[in-house]
Order: sequence, then C-alpha cells, then structure tokens
Amino acid sequence: MSRKIFLFFLFLALIPAAISISIDTDKPDYSSGDLVTATVTGCGEGSITFVRFINSGGILVDLHQGTITEGKFSATYDTDSDPSEGTYNVKATCTGSDEEVTKNFCVDTTCTKADTPADTGTTGGTGGGTSKKYQCNDKIDNDKDGKIDFPNDPGCTSKNDNEEKDSLVCKESWVCTEWTDCKNEKQTRTCADEKKCGTTIIKPGTSITCKTDKVIPPPQQTKKPSLQQPEGGFPWIITILIVSIVIIAGALLYFLVIRKRPPHDTVYSPVRNYMRNAQKEGYTRQEIEQSLLNKGWKKEVVDQQFQQI
Repeated sequence: MSRKIFLFFLFLALIPAAISISIDTDKPDYSSGDLVTATVTGCGEGSITFVRFINSGGILVDLHQGTITEGKFSATYDTDSDPSEGTYNVKATCTGSDEEVTKNFCVDTTCTKADTPADTGTTGGTGGGTSKKYQCNDKIDNDKDGKIDFPNDPGCTSKNDNEEKDSLVCKESWVCTEWTDCKNEKQTRTCADEKKCGTTIIKPGTSITCKTDKVIPPPQQTKKPSLQQPEGGFPWIITILIVSIVIIAGALLYFLVIRKRPPHDTVYSPVRNYMRNAQKEGYTRQEIEQSLLNKGWKKEVVDQQFQQI
C-alpha cells in the first residue's frame, strides 16, 4: 500500500517536468509588410512570457512581454520594421522556468526544411537527460565584453539563451551646433546623431522663437532760432536803420520760415510714432518718457503726446 502511495506522488511530481514550453508562427515564409504572429504555449497560467524577434544578422528587432491567458500568449512582429532578408528566429521564455524555445521563419525568401526546425529548448532534467550547452551557460565570454553567462551578461535572458551578444536597441547620441542669431523672431541650429541610429526619438529641437532687443532712438528736438538783440546805445539814424532791418527781417522770417513751418500736430508726430513703436517692443511708459526727457523734450509735451496716442 505504501509503495502505491509513493508511486502516485512520484507521478504527480513528474507531471510539471513533462510539460514543455513551445512556440509556433502562423506560417514559415513572409514578405515585407506581413505581420508575423508567434504563439507561446506550455507555460503555467498567469506566467509572464518574454518573446524576442531576432533578424538574420542576429540583431534584436522586437521584444514583447505578456501574461499567459487561457494557456497561451501571442506576439506580433511587422516585417516592415527591419529591412533584413533571410532567416529570422523568435525566442520565448517564461517566468519560473529556465527553458527557452526558438522558432525560425523567413522574410522575403523561402525557408528550406533545414531552416525551420521544430521548437528547440531544454526542460528541467528528469530521467537522466543531458544538459545542452548554450552561450549563456558555457562559462565563456562569447561576446568579449568582460561579462560571462547569465545573469552576469546583460545580453542573456536565461542560462539557455544561445546569444550572449548584447543586442540592445541603438541608443541615440545627438550633438548640436550653437544657436544662430535671432532673425525674424527665430533661431535655428543643426543636430546630428553620432551613433547614426536612424531614429529621432530623443532628437533635440532645432528651432526656437526669440525676441530682438531693438532700441529705437528718440527723435531729436528741433532748436528754434533766436533773434539776437542789439546791445549798447546807437544814434537815432542807426536805430531807424536797425529797426528797418529788423522789420524787413521779420517779414522775411514770417514768409520764409513761420508760414512754412508744419502745423503743431506735425511737429510732434515723430514723438508719437516713437511712443507707439516703443510700446510695441514692450517698453513701459516710464521708460519711454525718461528716454524723451533725456533727449531734451519737456515733460508737459511728453504727457500731452501720450494722451493723444
């Protein structure tokens, strides 16, 4: 009786060991633009599954993570995302297991029977099976990065991973020139990726808006000519002569200067134009007023012109 109980529990213990992870694709051959669907089965319900797609050059081109639901997990890969032709492979692992399985498929070429073997991988050993050597458990630094095997080498996802090379996605490294001078409220620069990844995920901006610090010089105040008054005493004849000259000069001044002087509104038109332009550039009234006072304009004139704008 005790022997039967022992055999029963031994049978139950062997059931998990007999369960094997498997992965399969919906077909063996694909063309550019097709979607590859890889389905993982054999992992425990709720297990976390990792699926990696690797191109014909051994470069990781896509990575998926998911949860086994109703006994399976499916991941898709767009063949347009990588220009490589030839034999690709898709690898799968599950949490709680050291097993990794691989399935090959071909893009823009026809796979031969040798290119599409059945799912490969090893399960926990019972029954005296031999342990297969992979790059991530062979105690050799295969990719010469100073790190050996799983979990020390970041290129290994498990000890049964047969690719120790760290096939991470290309990391962009952008270098930019200095910003140009502000022109038309815009500054530009040129940026280049030192790694030449071909992507622009973290590319810095190459254009910004700016404000030109323009200083508008205030108009100069026109100096009015002043009449020089004669000094000292003169004989009456000279006085009459001077008075006549003054009258004649006054008449000439009136007709040649005063009558041709622009109207009052025109005289202060440059002041108002200066005020409007300065306000558009963001200067305050106090800054504009102080600038005009420094140039000799009277405060009452400045205040009057502010009221007119």
